[in-house]
Amino acid sequence: MKKPQWDLVFVKTKNVRNFEVMMDALSMADEGCFGMVYSRAGRGKTRTSQWYAGQHDCIYLRVLKIWKTCELDFLLSFCNTIDALPPSRRKGTVFTTLIDKLKDNPRPVFIDEVEKTTQNFLDIVLDIADIACVPVIFLGEKELVS
Repeated sequence: MKKPQWDLVFVKTKNVRNFEVMMDALSMADEGCFGMVYSRAGRGKTRTSQWYAGQHDCIYLRVLKIWKTCELDFLLSFCNTIDALPPSRRKGTVFTTLIDKLKDNPRPVFIDEVEKTTQNFLDIVLDIADIACVPVIFLGEKELVS
């Protein structure tokens, strides 16, 4: 017996359309800017951002626990995601490599589960957005706004 084949379909709900409107507004900025999407778990933030990132050549990063204690691991993971090979593993060098690559190919950056991070992590992301002039969209649960 032949197994049934399923075609996956992404449904554009009202929230997805609102997400697209937010992204359109962020794309018009001439400088680094930020967006924030937050709600309870299971409401579609991750799937929507992954779908959008795949459709529009964006960068999607999900926060890993190890990043909470080591910003270098975050920067190295970010570089790996965008195929940027830093010449050394020093934090400043990796940061500069990341900025240079983003300036060459600016695109939105989604950071999922950002409520798991520290203030130092957020400060680095703010610097990245500001210097590279890319929109950064934070995704998380209600703790994100507190």
